[in-house]
Amino acid sequence: EIVSKRQKFSNDNPGLEALINLVLEICHSNNFESVVIGLESTSVYSWHLQMGLASNYQLASYHCQVYTFNPKVVAN
Repeated sequence: EIVSKRQKFSNDNPGLEALINLVLEICHSNNFESVVIGLESTSVYSWHLQMGLASNYQLASYHCQVYTFNPKVVAN
């Protein structure tokens, strides 16, 4: 199910905060009890994003799970 249009975020703390706020807004407005986030692995560039999402205390209330996928098996 698509719950948001495609968006771009900067690869820094402000971008991470914007993404977290969007995910929280979607969870709240749809009364979700949990959230699963899938990311394409991009070497060291995705590490802080993965850790930031997985350790965010606000997302933890939605039992947030973060998965990283090999780009060779992810189709756009």
